[in-house]
Amino acid sequence: MINRIFNLFKSKNKIFVFGDSHARVFEYINNKNILKQKIEVLSIGGATAYGLTNPRSKTNALELFKEKINTECSKKDSLFFFLGEVDCGFVIWYRAKKYNESIDFQFERSLGNYENFLVNLKKEGFKNLYIIETVLPTIFDGFKGEIAHERREVVASIEERTLLTLKYNSRLKDISAINGFGFVKITDELIDKKTGVVKLTLLNDDKTNHHLNNYSFAPLILKKIKNALEKK
Repeated sequence: MINRIFNLFKSKNKIFVFGDSHARVFEYINNKNILKQKIEVLSIGGATAYGLTNPRSKTNALELFKEKINTECSKKDSLFFFLGEVDCGFVIWYRAKKYNESIDFQFERSLGNYENFLVNLKKEGFKNLYIIETVLPTIFDGFKGEIAHERREVVASIEERTLLTLKYNSRLKDISAINGFGFVKITDELIDKKTGVVKLTLLNDDKTNHHLNNYSFAPLILKKIKNALEKK
């Protein structure tokens, strides 16, 4: 399937992707030489939408994103943002419990930080901003691995985390429409309509790896990005 996608993009302007560790699918795409045009990727493990207004976040994502944008991106380049999995799968739940606040409060704060960051970029003159829907949760009950250990304090089921992610993506769509951002919808291809959670066929062969299978996910997300670029 991947071999069918060699000539998706022919653009004079660069394509950038900023995201958490799930954005590494684009590094896979580059390494496999699937496209003639290289996608510039800045993938920061653990990066959150919540932290996009916090210069002192643990991942330092805000400063790293801003540095790359300010030094490498032109105002006409296409900038894609692929964040929210850590928020919906961990941060929103964790902060609600830690600070004795509602899930809704933390949910809105995460979205607000995400929107404010992109709105400020738009004010700076970046014309081609895109939001990629947040990837669905992949950590099932009993999942083993480093990420599962790091998120052990969150007891929400995969069904609860998926519902929150679906709600989050719905709001991201609204934010995109209001602000004139491009929107890349991937959920319909990821979700199993019968179970209501991510398709098992898209999970990583390594059962301790919470990222989707690159071989299956890469052509799917490339097709969606191509469609978004054509609509802009």
